[in-house]
Amino acid sequence: MERRQEVTLPEQVEMIIAKICNEQSQPPVKNYARSVLAAIGEKASIDVLMRISSSSPIKTSFSGYISYLVGKYYPNEASSVITAFNFQSSPQSQKSQVTFYFRTTILRRTVV
Repeated sequence: MERRQEVTLPEQVEMIIAKICNEQSQPPVKNYARSVLAAIGEKASIDVLMRISSSSPIKTSFSGYISYLVGKYYPNEASSVITAFNFQSSPQSQKSQVTFYFRTTILRRTVV
């Protein structure tokens, strides 16, 4: 199976990710979360990561939390990434996980 190349992010974004991973004992951010951060740009990525850093400890997954917040605050960019990601050949479980976070966010925004 071919492994996809990791999405490169700006240095400051990488530093904040590393800080959160270290402080909250989180595993590295998955490629789909890196993709959504890349799609929203450096300034917005920093905003999302600072929200995570200043909130209560991550209860589930860091990658999922990133996807949730990007879907909440940047829905247009998030939907384009999820569409592109689902058309690539990726593990089905990761596709399902990404789709779940974005659909949950979009449904919450629509219902509320």
